[in-house]
Amino acid sequence: DADMQKLAEDVLYYRSSMVVVDCDNGEILALASHPNYNLNDFIPSISQEKFTKLLEDENNPLFGRAFQAGYPPASTFKLPIAIAALKEGTITPNSRFDCPGRLKVGAYYKNNWHRSGEGRLTMQQAIKRSCNTWFYTVGQRVGAEPLIREARNFGFGQPTNIPLDESPGLLPTNAWMMEN
Repeated sequence: DADMQKLAEDVLYYRSSMVVVDCDNGEILALASHPNYNLNDFIPSISQEKFTKLLEDENNPLFGRAFQAGYPPASTFKLPIAIAALKEGTITPNSRFDCPGRLKVGAYYKNNWHRSGEGRLTMQQAIKRSCNTWFYTVGQRVGAEPLIREARNFGFGQPTNIPLDESPGLLPTNAWMMEN
């Protein structure tokens, strides 16, 4: 989608990326990475001077951040957590868990986006409000293996098979964690 592609490229800044996907069919509508470069410089071929400049640029414009970089899954991981919890019988759609402003997970504190917390929420409310701490709580109760299994069902950690040199990501299983 040329208009969406232009918009994606126009709104990005510093070292960032954006992928816009049609949620009905998985089609990629726009894929942008910043900083970028002028593709026309490669037609019919790029000069050695321009190519060297791109290679030596500290912002690494030749690195496709949208498909080669690794990022934490953030809120996209909330649905696999919810589905795994339902399948495992850890929760029902009406189970309520607290959504505090922050939660201690191991040695770290994890924050909710709403600092004062939001009280006890059902799964539907937690998804609607995007309550981070609710999903940390439920994720801990479900355990790693069901979460990894469900995340794979959602396509996490797998290549998308777009015709680019993409990095598929990592789903750290218990075995991987022990080994690494």
